[in-house]
Amino acid sequence: MVIKFITKSLDENLYIDDVPLSYTKYGNGSFIRIMMNENEIIGIARIYDKRNVMELADVYIYEKYQGQGYGNMLIENMINDVKENIVLWTTSDNIKAINLYKKYGFIERKMDKRMEKRLRAKYKWIKSKLIYFTKQV
Repeated sequence: MVIKFITKSLDENLYIDDVPLSYTKYGNGSFIRIMMNENEIIGIARIYDKRNVMELADVYIYEKYQGQGYGNMLIENMINDVKENIVLWTTSDNIKAINLYKKYGFIERKMDKRMEKRLRAKYKWIKSKLIYFTKQV
């Protein structure tokens, strides 16, 4: 199986099967990484340039590929391309993601109350505790 990574800037409109990969255009160095096996998508991850830090977001491996090491490959690929400190957040019930982030040296930090309030307003589906991670690069 040949795995390839495709990188696209988030300053353009990107779609897969008529589904937008980003609802907002971002400039500066923000990008999406698409992990593929021949013509099939295995997973995706995004990096948003937040001026003095990069936010790793929307890391997702399609269900049929989960548990086979592809999440490790995608995270390693993303970390190797980012030369700035990285932040991310997830929910406390996302145990697979939490373990993956800790494995790659992300450290759990206290989330700022304003940030948590903003995230909960934007993502109304969140019911569990939010966890904030950082990684020094």
